[in-house]
Parts: sequence; C-alpha cells; structure tokens
Amino acid sequence: MEILRVDIDSRANLGTKEEFMKRLTLLLLILTLCLLTLNSEENEQSETVELGSISINVVDIENNPIAYANIVLFKDGKSSQLGGQTNKNGNCKIINIPLGVYDIKVTKMSYAAETIENLRINAGENSTQNVTLNKQLI
Repeated sequence: MEILRVDIDSRANLGTKEEFMKRLTLLLLILTLCLLTLNSEENEQSETVELGSISINVVDIENNPIAYANIVLFKDGKSSQLGGQTNKNGNCKIINIPLGVYDIKVTKMSYAAETIENLRINAGENSTQNVTLNKQLI
C-alpha cells in the first residue's frame, strides 16, 4: 500500500504578475455575477400582490351569534375558492384576498342564505360586515 504524500510549498506558484491579474479579474467577475443574481432573486420575492381582508359577524334576528356558518366569496359569478366558517362567536376573518369586487354568500343549515353584493376589497384594508340570517323551515 502506497501512501500519497503531498508537499506544500510555502511559496505558492502564482505564475507571472500578468497571470495573477487575469485570475483575480476572473474571480471578481464571478463574485459580481453571483451577487447580482442573489439581488435579483430578492427583488422578485419582494414584489407582492396587493391583498385585503374581510371580517364577518353572523347573527340571527335575536342578535345571537351563529356558529359554523359557511362563507364563500364569488367573483364574476364564479366561486373564487376563498371563504371560511364562523367560529362559536359567529365571527370569521378571511385574509389574503386579491383586490376586486366580490359577492359574499353566507349559509347555514336551517337558515335562509344571505348575499352581500358588490363588496370592494381594497389593498391593505379590512372590511367589516355584519350579516343577519333568518330561520327557515326545512
């Protein structure tokens, strides 16, 4: 078995001054390109879509909170796949909603559905809506 032995000369052979300058220039160019690439990725991540949110309070005609009511946002007559469900206090907050005009449909079994029409979502704003559902016989 042979052992590989490497002697390191304390005086590294960098070649002529001209070769050293070429290598240094190439190294600086590579570092600059790396930094530019990282900077452009950070700029792409910082570009955000403007979003808004809605807080909805759902109660019955006696002002009692309605727990677990379903809330769906519609845009241009189609479900936007955004929505939520009220908590035990009848409250729901839907966040990260793209800007635009929405219809909000609130439903709960044994209650007549209610729709809030043409609700505008503005950038960085929270729209608060109160909805009253009426009992309905099934």
